[in-house]
Amino acid sequence: MVSIARGQIENKRKLRLGEVGYNTLGKRMEIVRYDGRHNIDIKFDSGYIATDMQYYNFKNGKVMDYWSESLFGVGIVGDTTVMDDFQES
Repeated sequence: MVSIARGQIENKRKLRLGEVGYNTLGKRMEIVRYDGRHNIDIKFDSGYIATDMQYYNFKNGKVMDYWSESLFGVGIVGDTTVMDDFQES
């Protein structure tokens, strides 16, 4: 079994923190937290932060911005429940 020195892990963290990429829809994304390849947070230009993502999905552009216009360039998918006018809060 190969052991990795703690310094090498810290160097990788520093290199990947702040890394910029684009998802399959062309949206800019940036790594804002890196705690290993299976636990990163990604911030989009819309302000949405996707938490606990994998670095592999970041590199392949598979992370989606739920706040971006994705339904015919107008609607958003979102990550919360929206109530209509007939429901009381």
